[in-house]
Amino acid sequence: MGGPRRRDACYPPGGGSGGAENMVEPAGAGTGGREPRDAGGGIRELLLVLALVLPGAGVVAWLTSRFSEQHTREALASQGALLKAAAEGNASRISAWFRERLADAAFYNESDRILEEVPGMRSGAAAEGSAGEAVRVLFDRMVDRHGYRSIRLVEPSDGRVLLHRGRAGQPETPPDPALLRRAVEEGTVGGDILPRQDGGRCLDFAASVGSPDPLVVVLRTDPDATLVPQLIGGGSFGPTGEILLVGLQGGEVVFHSPTAGPAGMAAGLRRPLSGAGTIAAEGLRGKSGVVEGLDHAGVPVVAAVAPVEGTPWVVMAKLDRAAVEEGLSLYRRSAWSLAGCSVLLFGGGAWISLWRARVRSRLKEAEERLRRQEMEEGLASLIRDGNDVMFLAAEDLSLLDFNDRAMEFYGYSRNEMALLNARDLRALSTRDRIEEGVAGLREGEGRIYETLHRRKDGTDVPVEVSLRTLRWGGRKVYQTAVRDITRRREAEAALESTRTQFLQAQKMEAVGRLAGGVAHDFNNMLTVINGYAEILTAGLAPSDPSLPHVKEILKAGRRAADLTRQLLAFSRHHVVLPRVLDLNALVRDLEKMLRRLIGEDIRLEVALHPGLAPVLADPGHLEQVIMNLVVNARDAIPGVGTITIRTREAPAAAGAGGGGILLEIEDTGVGMTEEVKAHVFEPFFTTKQEGKGTGLGMATVYGIVNQAGGTVGIESAPGRGTTIRVLLPRASASPRPESADGAAASPECGPRGTETVLLAEDEDQVRALAAASLRAAGYRVLEAPGPLQALDLAAGEGGGDIAMLVTDVVMPAMDGWTLARTLRLDRPGMRVLYISGYTGDHLPGKGIPEGEEFLQKPFLPKDLRRRVREILDGPRATSSPS
Repeated sequence: MGGPRRRDACYPPGGGSGGAENMVEPAGAGTGGREPRDAGGGIRELLLVLALVLPGAGVVAWLTSRFSEQHTREALASQGALLKAAAEGNASRISAWFRERLADAAFYNESDRILEEVPGMRSGAAAEGSAGEAVRVLFDRMVDRHGYRSIRLVEPSDGRVLLHRGRAGQPETPPDPALLRRAVEEGTVGGDILPRQDGGRCLDFAASVGSPDPLVVVLRTDPDATLVPQLIGGGSFGPTGEILLVGLQGGEVVFHSPTAGPAGMAAGLRRPLSGAGTIAAEGLRGKSGVVEGLDHAGVPVVAAVAPVEGTPWVVMAKLDRAAVEEGLSLYRRSAWSLAGCSVLLFGGGAWISLWRARVRSRLKEAEERLRRQEMEEGLASLIRDGNDVMFLAAEDLSLLDFNDRAMEFYGYSRNEMALLNARDLRALSTRDRIEEGVAGLREGEGRIYETLHRRKDGTDVPVEVSLRTLRWGGRKVYQTAVRDITRRREAEAALESTRTQFLQAQKMEAVGRLAGGVAHDFNNMLTVINGYAEILTAGLAPSDPSLPHVKEILKAGRRAADLTRQLLAFSRHHVVLPRVLDLNALVRDLEKMLRRLIGEDIRLEVALHPGLAPVLADPGHLEQVIMNLVVNARDAIPGVGTITIRTREAPAAAGAGGGGILLEIEDTGVGMTEEVKAHVFEPFFTTKQEGKGTGLGMATVYGIVNQAGGTVGIESAPGRGTTIRVLLPRASASPRPESADGAAASPECGPRGTETVLLAEDEDQVRALAAASLRAAGYRVLEAPGPLQALDLAAGEGGGDIAMLVTDVVMPAMDGWTLARTLRLDRPGMRVLYISGYTGDHLPGKGIPEGEEFLQKPFLPKDLRRRVREILDGPRATSSPS
């Protein structure tokens, strides 16, 4: 490791020059290291060697004999595999040759030219004509191109030759009548190898021509010139190897190819089926594969037999067994010689081994001591050169050795480190528990745990300790590797923060779904409460003492409706009516009202970016966002202060799709802690006094902005105020910009009507209120408690003049969109007004389709009558829900 070292701290006990004191002294050290000679030891060793060698010699002889037999079997099996491959290869080649000749014959079986000439050929009239000449040309081409000896056209009934082409001047044996009959019956056939009149052999292929009384074309080939040369490879097995083509004729085995030896040099050798040539006879009886037996000359052979597919022949590849065994004789002699030498060597080796055993036992202890010393030196080198912090500690936890990385990590010098104990490296909070890390560890066992270590400068660092016990220098020590896990802890903390944020988002989504469902049902009840309260208000005289009470009911119902709208906005179930807005114009329209809202003690500053791009959002929702944020900013300022509203373009990195539009609300209030910021968007969370807030303001802002495709960010700290940044996406060029105020309001109570209105609403009280309100205005109302009943009413008598459909969006069995689309198939001009407490996932596109009208629950009867009249008097709808 460099530098001065303490012998007792950095070397194992007994190491260095003192290591010899731990070595075991050899026997006889007291007599100069020489062991006294045992007089009877040589005789005992000789008897022991004989006792080992004699049984061993018998075993070696038996094993040599078994190995020789095994080698013979393997050699025969190897030669058999070669013979089998040669037999099957030649059989496949001859079969392919035979099929080609059959294909040549089949050509005439299908030849239109010959079919045309069959009548003339039989009568002899066409023999000298032009047509007969064409047939002769066909025969001549086949003879010239494919080497046939002759081609004849034969009358099968009497064997008469009608046309003969081939080698002139050579006598020909008539075709086999059996072959002619088979050709007539089967169409195309091949024959067997037969003798010719000139002493040679022939092989005929025949095909019938014409029907029902056909002629036969006979193609004759010379097997000795065309077939026998197909047999190849016999010489590759040595002088006695042969490849033979064998057939069966008249109860005799016929060798169609020449055989070796004076007994059968020429082809056509015949042997009785039950006599010599046993292997060939077995092959013709159907046996195939590798066999051992006698060949045609009575010589023991190893052979392989393979049938020739499509022919009456088999191919036999054979080799004299004597030729196989001749190559094994040298191996047998060598094996027995090796066995004898092995016995001698075994005996001598046993003698030498007994003598060397004494020396080996003395060397073993010295080698063990050397191995232990090398291992300890290697361990010390591993500790010094390791990339991690590494050190060795004794059982009392004093440091025995350490590397340079340990000094760099802890900040100590070498001399300072050598005087330390492992406890000194622990942080104060974990120092008392150091024994827990080593408790119960036996030699060779390890343990990994995390703790805190302290550097020389007093800083605590989280580390992972890998501890292992081992034997070093004759005693138990602890090998320790330490790894800094600061970055790992930071990554785990970041992961836990992300997980917390994800769980928070899940919680808010669940609360939002609950709030949306509650608000939807509550809106139906508020529609009934507010509707009947309005009817009572209209029916009471100004002097009626009940009028103030009814007005209070209506006022409370409106406040409840505002509360449910906030819940729906938070849960993102509120119906979205987006418009292309000028954000600057919207802020300027609200500025006067906002100044009155915040009071005289707080100054409102507005900084609007000129030429700001438009945004696509619901104007009412966006006004609600601005008012909620300004009210929260006002409440965060304890006395005099400033609220600033800014708009500006956000850079491309700030939002998806190339940036967006930023709306910033900044105050000089008390600011927020990190804990408050973590919960600020939760519903019903508030820092205001009881009765001063509902806790839905920021939750509503979060829901509206997310529903509009934007994001909300907070920058705040205690005593430094708060800045809320709302990032909204830019509007595309396709929507048509509209005023943030929407269309001008129609008179509160429009003209009466006489049209027929189909009302589909599954809430009985809401349906009864809406029907009564429309009937009071003169309309003919068809009430349906569901979509299926609405379809029945439309299909019945009086349903043909329906001018307008007023339908709830979410109903059992069928939603409002589907109901309207179905009715419009027969009534394309029918107007539609959708009503709902919220849309949720049931509304296509999270909003109202373009060109359709919507009335949000809760609504007053006058609002319903006004909207129905406006839609009926407005332009005809050109789209339908999709």
